Amino acid sequence: MKSFSLHAYIAWFKREPLKNAAKLLLLLSIFCFPFQIRTLIFSPDLFLSGNFNPFTAVFLSFNNLIVLLAGLLYGFWILKKRLFLKKNERDFFWWWGAFGAVILLVSFWSFNSQVHWYTALHWGIIFVWFILLVSDLLSWRVKLQCFIGSMVFQSVIGFAQLALQSSVGLGKLGEPLMNSNVPGIAKIDWQGLKFIRPYGTFPHTNVLAGSIVFALFACMYLYQKSLKSILICTLFFGSALILTFSRSAWLGFLIALIFSLVFTRVRHKLVVFASLVFVFCGILFTQFQGPLVQRILGNDGQSSLERELYMNISKEMILQHPLGVGLGNFTLMMQDFTQQKLAPWVIQPVHNVYMLAMNELGVQGLVLFLLMAGNFVFIVIHERKDHQLESSGALSKKGLNFSITSLKIALLFTFLVIGLFDHYFFTLEQGQFLFIFLMAFLCYTEKKDALPRMKS
Repeated sequence: MKSFSLHAYIAWFKREPLKNAAKLLLLLSIFCFPFQIRTLIFSPDLFLSGNFNPFTAVFLSFNNLIVLLAGLLYGFWILKKRLFLKKNERDFFWWWGAFGAVILLVSFWSFNSQVHWYTALHWGIIFVWFILLVSDLLSWRVKLQCFIGSMVFQSVIGFAQLALQSSVGLGKLGEPLMNSNVPGIAKIDWQGLKFIRPYGTFPHTNVLAGSIVFALFACMYLYQKSLKSILICTLFFGSALILTFSRSAWLGFLIALIFSLVFTRVRHKLVVFASLVFVFCGILFTQFQGPLVQRILGNDGQSSLERELYMNISKEMILQHPLGVGLGNFTLMMQDFTQQKLAPWVIQPVHNVYMLAMNELGVQGLVLFLLMAGNFVFIVIHERKDHQLESSGALSKKGLNFSITSLKIALLFTFLVIGLFDHYFFTLEQGQFLFIFLMAFLCYTEKKDALPRMKS
């Protein structure tokens, strides 16, 4: 192993200072995306209790600044090198342009145009991150490894929160203030006791769970040559996933795993299943046995009632505003569509990405969103047909042979399933970053370079 040399590192950095600085910032943004290091800039409504609506508030986050600075440095480097984007190589920019057109159209009748444009501006920052991810700054192996490292850190925090049943003191990194008496914190009620669910530094435990699913599939791809590594990753992330008590993430993971194993040639299919069964059985012998069984059986009335309430509000809103109410405006208007007085912590978007897209961007927004999802499904299926013989290539036949196409299938179906039961891909900054990370990866192909290319 080569020893670290400060002189060599400085020499490397000086060769391409703009590009290399952008690389380091991109790595930092991937690792830090779960951190809620932010400051409140604007909120259209405040409650007498001192609460505010986080779904309509505007924040300036540490990760936003990192992404903008990385994008600025990378842009200067592109201009300096006289690089350009090859026209017919990346069709995903058409999707961004189409969504931009829909956002502009809906702005003419949005309920609160200020919230609408602030939210659109935030999606613009997310777009910069997308450009950085699909660029040639870093290989996808490095990006996935950095993502996995971040999720290891978040899972360890989650284990500590679960054991202590409170925060662990990482408030400066954005860890929520948690204990069983804090309203709005996700809990499991069991025989008169309240068990808080782990958050890491994410805004909600479900976002942590979805990110862990992505990390687990990434491990299956990156470390497939070593069954020992697969076992360790599955035991670790499997335990973390189960103990989030997130049913949408459980279902998304199982369906995605089945699809990836059925539609791709994967050896040792029982390794992951056996590891998860072992973890599940082990947890049944702990104090979380009761809450775990309760979550599986769905016997948590309050959560189900709230989800039903959000769905009814969503349906009524669609009937009255089929062309959309504007980005971020769902929670501003939801009280008008129910006679029930909503507590501040109950004011949340409908727990369905597809319904929420139709509520805020109208029927035209939902159609565009479904077309984009269908396009990615078509791309992945087409890639699978083109790579049916890839198991005889560079990947070891002794490993799981979990190809990059398998990983795309797994992550895509994870997103599609979780989107049926949650909203964070569309509403929370960490969920949006996770969604764009997936979208950028789906655009990646092994046969083609990403962008940019040198002018001839």
